[in-house]
Amino acid sequence: MNQNGQTETWRSFVPALSLAFCTALFLLALNLRSPVANEPVALFFDPTADNAQALQQIAALDGRIVRVGGWNNVVVAVFDSDVAVAELWRHGAWIAMDPVFFGGCDSSTILSRNGFSI
Repeated sequence: MNQNGQTETWRSFVPALSLAFCTALFLLALNLRSPVANEPVALFFDPTADNAQALQQIAALDGRIVRVGGWNNVVVAVFDSDVAVAELWRHGAWIAMDPVFFGGCDSSTILSRNGFSI
């Protein structure tokens, strides 16, 4: 209770919010990975980067574009050989993760992956 006799209800939400935040970080960490040959990977570039800059960086790594993301700095790509995380960083990619985790709710990717078109 505070000085006016009211309970501070925000403190009751702290454990639930902490658990939700830690769970989200854990799931994100599970899906971070370096690109493996012939497997799609979602690459997140600098937030100020646009599609053209991201595409140039992927081309410099000899990658093929699968699709661009909803944001200008996100691109899903496939590489012919394994790519090290340090090499991604040198070319401006901040994070590489499983594209299904990032775009799993995107109905266009789910349908096209199963042979349907919109």
